[in-house]
Parts: sequence; C-alpha cells; structure tokens
Amino acid sequence: MLCSGIIEKGRKELENIERMNESLKEQGCEDDDIKTAIDLMACIVFFDKEIFGETNISLNLNSRDDCDMLAAYHSPEEIPDFPSGLYQVRVKKLFNDLTNWNARITFFEKDGKPGKDNLEDYRKASLQEKVVMKGCHEVRHQYQIIKKAIILQPYGIYYDSQINAYVKSMREAMENDIDNFYKGYEENKRLLEFDARVIERIIFGEFNGKITESRICEIIKTEVYSIGYLQ
Repeated sequence: MLCSGIIEKGRKELENIERMNESLKEQGCEDDDIKTAIDLMACIVFFDKEIFGETNISLNLNSRDDCDMLAAYHSPEEIPDFPSGLYQVRVKKLFNDLTNWNARITFFEKDGKPGKDNLEDYRKASLQEKVVMKGCHEVRHQYQIIKKAIILQPYGIYYDSQINAYVKSMREAMENDIDNFYKGYEENKRLLEFDARVIERIIFGEFNGKITESRICEIIKTEVYSIGYLQ
C-alpha cells in the first residue's frame, strides 16, 4: 500500500501522462515498459518535491535502444541548460530488467536490534518496491549534489551499527564484482553511486516494518560522519 500510494501521488504531479503514453507507443515502446517508466518517474517527482519543495525539475523518458542505465540524475554542472539538473528514465526493456533485477541480499532489524547478526529473514523486493527504491536512489543523487551531502564511504566506519552493516554488505558486493558494480561509471562518480546504493538498500530493509513516507525522506537525507576507515 505504501509504494502504490507513493506512485499514485507522484503520478498526479506528472503532466500529460496520456500524451506520454501515446508518444512512447509510437516510438516502439511496450505497454509494461511505459507503465513502469512512468511509475518510476512518478516516484522521483514525489520524493523530489517532498525533499526540495516546489522545484522546477526537468524530466526525460528515454526511448533509445542504446541506453544502459535504468535511470540517472545529471547535475547542472553536466548540463548547464538545466539549472536544477535532469532526471532521466530509460523506457525500453525497463519492466523486464527491473523484474529480473536481483536486489542484493539485505537484512532487517530483529527485536529492535540492527545489524547483520540479527537477521530476521531474506526476501526479494516486489516490482513496486524496486520502483520506489530506484526513484529514491536518483533523488539521493540530487541531494548529494545540491546539498553537498556527506557521502557514505565503502571503507568508512560509523557510530550507527545499522549503517555499518549496510555499508559492509554493499562493500562486499562491490568487491565481489567491481567491474560490473561500477560498469559505465566514471571514477569521480563511483563514491556517489556506492552511497546511493546503500541508501536504497536501507529503504528496502525498512519496507519489512512500518516505514512511512517521511521516514523514507529521512533516509534519503542521511548524513553521518565516519569515525574511521578500514585499512
């Protein structure tokens, strides 16, 4: 219910959905891909507005066949014509790729105790959860740039044991297959990508509980200083 409610609210912020549908169909996009792309864009719009207020964000649904990224945020420095940056969502094969996207193993709080030693259960994210997670991931990228956020580092050590556990889990995934983990990312964007992936996994972990829209926004705005680094 939470995810579907977020998507519904975000869709109300989008203009000309019917026109987008028709245009994307004319460009050879499948119905499932179009719906998924609009749902993802709706999540981005919803959380962008919740965190930044009434912003003049620019959106683009990309129907090209040669686009690898599911979604992306391009900063004003990259594209000066867009003062608030540009969110882009790839349409073609999006439904299939998100459906088959294996959200990395995550863990949940058990008896109020966070951390990997207190596993509650493992599960796969639903499609709507993945759409919300990806939307939050992209809004986190804007937050990183606009607010000059403190970035969660792969080898950082934090006072928060739950954040430490999620960072450790994501670091292990990174080290296990670093070429694919950062495929397509320039060196100067790798820390930003690692941070955004940790944020989306924290959100996924809390879907198992009574997470709220405001709590998701708090997670997107996470800023904690490291108290040291692994050697």
